[in-house]
Amino acid sequence: MKKKIVIALGGNSLGNEPSELEHFSSQIASEIVNIYKMGYTVIITHGNGPQVGMLDHALQSEFTDINNSPAIPLSVSVALSQSYIGYYIGKSIRNALHDLQLHQTSITTVSTHVEISSDDPAFQNPEKPIGNYYNEADYVKLQSATNFMYKKDENGYRRIVPSPKPLAIREIDSIKSLVDAGDIVICCGGGGIPVYPNTRYSENIDAVIDKDHVSCLLAKELDADILMLLTGVDYVSIHFKQPNEKKLQTVTTKELQAYTSDGLFPAGSMLPKIEAAIDFCSKGDNKKTIITSLNKATESLSGTIGTIITK
Repeated sequence: MKKKIVIALGGNSLGNEPSELEHFSSQIASEIVNIYKMGYTVIITHGNGPQVGMLDHALQSEFTDINNSPAIPLSVSVALSQSYIGYYIGKSIRNALHDLQLHQTSITTVSTHVEISSDDPAFQNPEKPIGNYYNEADYVKLQSATNFMYKKDENGYRRIVPSPKPLAIREIDSIKSLVDAGDIVICCGGGGIPVYPNTRYSENIDAVIDKDHVSCLLAKELDADILMLLTGVDYVSIHFKQPNEKKLQTVTTKELQAYTSDGLFPAGSMLPKIEAAIDFCSKGDNKKTIITSLNKATESLSGTIGTIITK
């Protein structure tokens, strides 16, 4: 039986503008097709932080200035980003397969809803940054025109939204059927469109679900063998960018839990990946999580690069 691998692409690695997304999607497609050729069943998820913020800002600018039209819900922007990013990734994979005359493989993008709890503490403490950075003058204008929350760091002001934990993937049965049929499936884009359990699809929740956590949930539901989290660095490090920085190569979930307890992973960047890795690998002795950079994806499967996490 072919091994299943869930590959999670960071939104920051996809660029902002369509030309950037097309460029990076081509790089991603090369790695994904290499892994597919190695005999893996491939399932792809992706983030959308920069892209959903860009779409959301464009939609608000377009519609709220016309006849005082109501603001567009963030959940609509998440849905749009699933199609927008999924289209470029899927197109690039199809082209890469076509060049290798592997015409029989189907690539399917699934618009995915993910259930969350209305009581999730993230709603009381929004921390997920989306979209572009703004200078102080633009920030003042935006804050006066919207009820959005912004956070300032050394790069300027950026919108922040809640990032609740995923509970269930509503389209999981359809995704399983496509995977079993041999499709390369792109799903859970941007963490999924957030919905509450046992309700109609009408909530329009202003939140962005963390894609690492939903990728972990997806990998467990599919009984995947490997969860691969692609980011901007070749290795996970402790004491990152400090004189005593240490790159982690092969590490256990117990070791990672100790590092996490010591606060060695930043909450806004590496911590969700570490939490997802611990969660996934804890489900079985044969489960493995790999964290590395996009262009090292294929190479990392040989164990020569990247951080490899096991139980």
